[in-house]
Amino acid sequence: MATIRNLHRQTKDNETCYKIEVFCKGKRISRTVKIPNVWTKRSKDRELNRIAAELTRQLETGEIETRKEKLEREQREREQAAKILTVKQYADKVFLPTKARSLAPKTYDSYVWTFDKFINPTFGDMKLEDVTSAQINSFLLDLDVKHSTVKRFHSILSGFFKMAYMDYSIKVNPMDRVEVPKARKDEDIAGKPDSLTEDELRRLLECMEQEPLKWQCYVYFMAETGARRGEVCAIQWNDIDFDSSSGNVPVNVGKSVSYLPGNELFIGKPKSRKSRIVYISRGTANLLKQYRLEQSERGISQWVFAQNDNPWQPMHPDSASSYFQKISRKYGFEGLHPHELRHTFASLAITNGADVVSVSQILGHSDTSITLRTYSHANENSKKVAFNTFLEAIGK
Repeated sequence: MATIRNLHRQTKDNETCYKIEVFCKGKRISRTVKIPNVWTKRSKDRELNRIAAELTRQLETGEIETRKEKLEREQREREQAAKILTVKQYADKVFLPTKARSLAPKTYDSYVWTFDKFINPTFGDMKLEDVTSAQINSFLLDLDVKHSTVKRFHSILSGFFKMAYMDYSIKVNPMDRVEVPKARKDEDIAGKPDSLTEDELRRLLECMEQEPLKWQCYVYFMAETGARRGEVCAIQWNDIDFDSSSGNVPVNVGKSVSYLPGNELFIGKPKSRKSRIVYISRGTANLLKQYRLEQSERGISQWVFAQNDNPWQPMHPDSASSYFQKISRKYGFEGLHPHELRHTFASLAITNGADVVSVSQILGHSDTSITLRTYSHANENSKKVAFNTFLEAIGK
């Protein structure tokens, strides 16, 4: 059945608008058509009836859709598209863009690299719903990388599939049945201790007296504050309160430097997203004053540790890592890395009686549980002290 109604609306081309509504098998569609005013009434009626008949035929045969049918079809297509998303498509369109909002640029780049180099070559073309726990287990077991890297890949995949599960892209999360593989028997997961002993730290600081003033200040600063290398590179002269009346000198740590691919500078918040106050000794502060005079000969810089050839830019954190490799070879330290001074600060502070809450605040951990988990190990000296205390308690 069809109804034709004159809308009494004229167009600029001297046409009249009519609305044709067709009802068939519980479905309804409508169309607005324009008929020239110069046509005779008979011609207008014939054309309107022809269009109504054609619409009825198309509606009966399913050649055209009602608005409701169109919306339902588009919804089905969206749901179907979501179901057939491959791992790579979901990573590129959903997971990585979401992570880009919360991760530091360098951490985000590591996620992208992990997908490009490891995950996508294995799972990239597979549909999300087709990836099984067994396949992921096999993937993790076959990785020829350090156990710490396997654990990181497991963490990334857990976050990836949890997100897909939470937004209904998959019905079952395959990572629910995937545990972190144990380290291989031939792999020393403990490796080299990640912190220096008191004697090693003293020797390192003595060795630094023979090094350029800039690096002497850098190493002293890291050793005394436990700051991350990017945070140290982001320290500006006005962050240091040289005029403080207290014995130690407060320093505001509120930024972190990283360089993105293409050597693009990025200055963001520290890992915890919060600023914090740390302290350096008066001796280190005096060394920094000397270094500031030396630095000013090359140009006035707001950055304490600036690039040598461009004092208006902060030093690249990787420059510190390269320098630590150099002094490792020069002075016989095994694989020394800037982050090792952070671990050393925390380990020695806790071993010598500092409370975990204060150490956690100095390190910039978001939660004291991180500090407890990371530095639960004791160094060799504290083990001996604990054992001797036990012997004393039982009278031996």
